[in-house]
Amino acid sequence: MSCSIVNAKFAYLLSLCPNFIDSTMKMMINDHSNVATRHNFSVFVVLKHNPQTQQAQQAQQAGEFKIDSAFYKFADSSDLILGQLLQRFNNDVLGERINDIYMNARRSFEPDISGMIALCSIAALREIYDTQYIFVPIIIDYNKEGHRGMVHQTGLIITRDKVLYYEPYGCYKKYGLDYGKAVCKLFGDLFGKCETYHKNFGLPFGIQQKILNHNNDDSSFEENYSQLLAKIQEVIPNFSVVEIESDDKTFKIVKLVGELMNSMRGNDDVCLKDLLTTAMTYYCSYNSKTCVSITLVEMNKFFAMTNPEIQLVEYYEQFNDPNVKLFSEIGALFDKFKEKNKLKKILSESLDLQKTCMMIT
Repeated sequence: MSCSIVNAKFAYLLSLCPNFIDSTMKMMINDHSNVATRHNFSVFVVLKHNPQTQQAQQAQQAGEFKIDSAFYKFADSSDLILGQLLQRFNNDVLGERINDIYMNARRSFEPDISGMIALCSIAALREIYDTQYIFVPIIIDYNKEGHRGMVHQTGLIITRDKVLYYEPYGCYKKYGLDYGKAVCKLFGDLFGKCETYHKNFGLPFGIQQKILNHNNDDSSFEENYSQLLAKIQEVIPNFSVVEIESDDKTFKIVKLVGELMNSMRGNDDVCLKDLLTTAMTYYCSYNSKTCVSITLVEMNKFFAMTNPEIQLVEYYEQFNDPNVKLFSEIGALFDKFKEKNKLKKILSESLDLQKTCMMIT
């Protein structure tokens, strides 16, 4: 497939740069007058993977996660001084209802100060805005030993009569365990009826799952990946990629891109620059680890729909060649930046997106 390297780098940047995610999310939300949110704010939900309580053990035996904890990040920080400012605002808006939030949250987990700030901040948004939608980024932390730091971008959509919980695979599962029920129970107890986004709109699975299935079935990947790796090792003999067990057969291209950028620091070899271009093309063509990009792209479409029950089905049907469609949509999102030409120049010239992340945020 043809691929814009700038779009590929944009998607890669969205996978590693929290402040850039916040900026892009703000840009996207501000394009929709029917949506309210708290900018630069996310709620993290930590799952129980090795439960100690009998109730949680029974849930996992039934194939379900329970919730271990929750916390907030505001401007990519969980600093309690910022949190106290948030909670002072929440106290003014919610008053004595904060006690109800605490008691309802306890049906799912025992919230600490950070957890209460997270949940009260959502409740305050619901109280002060009467928009068609309220959107809150929800980050799932799988909390699995040996996979620390593995998180997944999801989202909470609060309408006037229900709560929709969204995740881009549309499966609401990890490691064979369902987390959608636990998350929906928490927010349903707090804000009313909750359903998963895909069940509500009759969608069998999400865009990310469609891309995963497509990439896993693409027989060209292994040959292209092996040839690229061999060419890199001709220039960097000790170059290697640590592969992890995954149901995503093409996940290793993400690891290769990261390792190649690390190896290129201080190395101006023209051959390596060409190989990075090839690697980014494969990242664009085969990668399905794009939960942040998909969430931004899909929410941007969803919030603009006047009849989502029909339009979402039609939109999903456009993903017959899902990688091509996704990166076309990513390009359209990129074009919304006011300083897109400046950003395009930065990304075109960048060989180290980690450094670019620090530069632009």
